[in-house]
Amino acid sequence: MEVSLPKITKKISESNLGYNVDFKSGFLGNYFANSILPNDKEKKMKTFRKMDPRNLMQSAEPIPVFLEQQNRLLHLLDKARSKDLTKIRIRLSFSNWIQLRLGDIFRFIIHHNTRHIVQIKNILSLPTTH
Repeated sequence: MEVSLPKITKKISESNLGYNVDFKSGFLGNYFANSILPNDKEKKMKTFRKMDPRNLMQSAEPIPVFLEQQNRLLHLLDKARSKDLTKIRIRLSFSNWIQLRLGDIFRFIIHHNTRHIVQIKNILSLPTTH
């Protein structure tokens, strides 16, 4: 599932829906968010070809790009504090007819990032061979 940070930025800035303390996850949003969360039985997940890191990071340094995206995400989370995370909906890039609640989008992104951190930790703990 791909959702661009600029798309989230636009939806937050366009929304006049005030804050609602009772975020309710949708069925699909909850499914997507929980499916990406790492667990003890780490399962490999295929990605869309255009999202494959081997294609995305040809010239960019991955760590500075990742950190910049995390800073943008933190800024968006801060801006979203005054918005209704249940009523603001965002269309997914792979389907024009699927929209998820903004709160579920944030959950998915955070779980996805957690997955990347676990992958990095696993790579760093691998024994080196000479």
